[in-house]
Amino acid sequence: MPRDKVIRAVFLFLFLPELAVLFSGNGYAASPAAPDIKAEQLNQVLHVRDVSAYTYPTKFGDLKFILSDGTPGMPAERLTLNDQTLLSTEGQTDAQGGGVSIMSELMTVTSTEYMPRRHGQTGHAEVKRMVVLLGGDGNCIKKFVILDFTGLKPFVSEKFGNNSSDQFCLTFKKAKWGKKESEIIINGPRSYIYYTLDKVTGPFVFE
Repeated sequence: MPRDKVIRAVFLFLFLPELAVLFSGNGYAASPAAPDIKAEQLNQVLHVRDVSAYTYPTKFGDLKFILSDGTPGMPAERLTLNDQTLLSTEGQTDAQGGGVSIMSELMTVTSTEYMPRRHGQTGHAEVKRMVVLLGGDGNCIKKFVILDFTGLKPFVSEKFGNNSSDQFCLTFKKAKWGKKESEIIINGPRSYIYYTLDKVTGPFVFE
């Protein structure tokens, strides 16, 4: 489920009593402006964004998922590192003519590799490497990209997924991170080998 939907679901759960009062009419004196007040407050609940949910610390600074309006969120149009564009899909379309957005993978724990926490460190652990999803939305992924922060400078891999016509929706399964080589497994199952700070090869089909 896309991160925005998860956050909205949590807020609806937490504020359900307040929403019940909001629409019962008991929370406000009757007036012509009441419907506008209710709509505005409901919109605030449904569209709340936690900036930290779209920010990932790295040794080079903060990696952020940025929407087309310039605010943090997903599906994103840009990835920034210290507010400088690292990856962008602005104005891009896939082979089917659909828009292309950038998303993090939220359903598995292996899609992102983290640095060990330092003694006394608070907040999120630093990201070492991350599989990023490219597609119209979180329900139909067309390509993958690896972000690598283990070298002397940030590295963005080539796009991969063996989906040149963009007709198929791909699913990330898991990543096996290694020092020199990492294996990225997607639906099929098919496997890709990522050579650290270098190329991606594949797919290799399991028998």
